[in-house]
Amino acid sequence: SIWQRAGRAVVITGLPLPPFMDPKVVLKREYLNEGVKRAKKEGISTADVLTGDEWYTQQAMRAINQAVGRVIRHRNDYGAVLLCDDRFEQPKYCEALSLWLRPRVTIADS
Repeated sequence: SIWQRAGRAVVITGLPLPPFMDPKVVLKREYLNEGVKRAKKEGISTADVLTGDEWYTQQAMRAINQAVGRVIRHRNDYGAVLLCDDRFEQPKYCEALSLWLRPRVTIADS
């Protein structure tokens, strides 16, 4: 069928980060950062507490993983995923990719 033959590549240029100064984004980041401060103040481990910066990055990585899922839809599917941004060389971004995709990431010289 045509839907199985279509959509064989996705090119991602940059990170689809939410608008940094959007009031909702600012409030969410502040709320999460306050939660981290409260946890520290109360002596609670912050290892599992999401910071505002972590949430902000998570939003972009969620969108990227969804885009990848549009081209590779099941175990036997195939396609090309081009992540065109130097930031994917950083562990914080590469580790946020889907588990099955991580070992297949290859860094190319620009």
